Amino acid sequence: MSRAPGVVGQSRIDFRFDTLPTGDSAKHGGSAIGVLGESGSGAGVSGVSSEGAGVSGASTNGHGGEFSSTRAAQIRLTPSRQTTVPPDTGQAGDLLAIQRGEFTTLWFCVLSQIDGRPAVWGKVHLDRPSSPSPTLEEGAQGQDVKNAQGLLAAHGHDPGPIDGIFGPQTAAATRAFQEEARIVVDGQIGPQTWNALLNHF
Repeated sequence: MSRAPGVVGQSRIDFRFDTLPTGDSAKHGGSAIGVLGESGSGAGVSGVSSEGAGVSGASTNGHGGEFSSTRAAQIRLTPSRQTTVPPDTGQAGDLLAIQRGEFTTLWFCVLSQIDGRPAVWGKVHLDRPSSPSPTLEEGAQGQDVKNAQGLLAAHGHDPGPIDGIFGPQTAAATRAFQEEARIVVDGQIGPQTWNALLNHF
């Protein structure tokens, strides 16, 4: 449609605006597209929220949301300018864009935060697999170390403070995890250990 809404909502029952109904999947189905947004020029679906999800789509059998556009982005993320690293909070599956100067990086939440353990985020690389890959050893610092510490804690091995500093306690937790996973025990987090940390759940 050239000048019409990209999403049309229709209800099979009448309701007051202050009392929205609860859907009955047995009565009204539940195997179709939750949200369908299409636009020839402009945004197919636009959602703005000061607190919570701007747009949320879910389906029991099909697509939670489907977007298409001939001239613009199908899904547009507004980059966060408040931080240069991912936050400690997040739900597994979240996607976050972070602005760094003129460039924007994309991050994917691998593991949700729980209790005192922060969320684990992996940077989405455009030229290689997005799984963390640098080899880390005692003395290393940064977001990759923080991710590794979060994963070690999730596997039940205490790395000490999850602060992005690879110290003796993180090295000890790494060795304990490597023994448990039956891989080479060297206290370093290389490709084999990253693979085990991300997949041995």
